[in-house]
Amino acid sequence: MNKVFITYNDHSSWGKNTALRMQTLSGLYDFEVDLPYRTGIGKITSETQKRIKTSDIVLVFDLEGEPSAVNEELAYALKVKKPVIIIQGEHPHLNYPNNNNIKTVRLNYYNPDETLHEIARYIKEKFNRKQKSEEGMILALVSIGLGLLAYWALSKPSK
Repeated sequence: MNKVFITYNDHSSWGKNTALRMQTLSGLYDFEVDLPYRTGIGKITSETQKRIKTSDIVLVFDLEGEPSAVNEELAYALKVKKPVIIIQGEHPHLNYPNNNNIKTVRLNYYNPDETLHEIARYIKEKFNRKQKSEEGMILALVSIGLGLLAYWALSKPSK
């Protein structure tokens, strides 16, 4: 597994910032992360379709914001039979049932290891023919993202 497509809800600053940080960190370790190319006109772009099609897995941050662009990206990912992991925050916007190609997990901000273990089981199931080091790379990347999100949730001021 060498390439991950990471997407996030429209206007989700934490989803976007986490995805950008994960992309930066992955580049340091010769691992490729692609993000959506959005033009703001509401339709999935051919560039985003290409990025999804060439990825090994799709990771979705369903945090704050509207999921209109993500819904189109997910529909395309399912059309081209990509495995999808949806990580949901406190107030999820996406409603996709778990099936053979989608794993939806709720992020436990106080115990992100629980979420990581659920994701690890799914990755092992989907990529059991791949090398262990490749599974480990995606899990390391996801754990960094979960850690960033947990830090954000725990550090935001209470209302």
